Amino acid sequence: MMKLKLRTKLSMSYLLIGLLCLLIITVFSNVFLEKSFISYVIKNQTLKNEAIVEQLQSQMDNEGTFNNDAVETIGITALEQGMILRVEAVNGISIWDAKVHNNGLCESMISHMSVSMMQKVPNWQGEVIESDYPLIQNGKVMGNVTIAFYGPYYFTDSDVAFME
Repeated sequence: MMKLKLRTKLSMSYLLIGLLCLLIITVFSNVFLEKSFISYVIKNQTLKNEAIVEQLQSQMDNEGTFNNDAVETIGITALEQGMILRVEAVNGISIWDAKVHNNGLCESMISHMSVSMMQKVPNWQGEVIESDYPLIQNGKVMGNVTIAFYGPYYFTDSDVAFME
């Protein structure tokens, strides 16, 4: 068996320590990046929800009457972005409901999101989350919107491309 010189032993140990440090830094960076990105996606969903609430509030008059065509447009746009809306007047009368508009699309969208996330994130546990928001006009509650989305977070294809 050939004896290694001290210089060779030291060089190899420095190289091994350097590679080990690089591996540790890479793992911690990836974990930190993923957690930060998940926080970003959750915050982004909250901002989308708040924007929808503001859009719906702008479609009410002072008596709480909605512009039904505009509400439908907002609902369809939200549906295209993976959110299911149900808008009700203060008396509980339905103004617009995505499940009434196209329940098949709502169900297939949620199913697709579930399968997609399970493929993208191993051991991922998700479900449909519903959040209720009051619709306020001149300080008075005039209705309610329920926004359902797949969560607690959902990665779009562009989110996954960014992470990769």
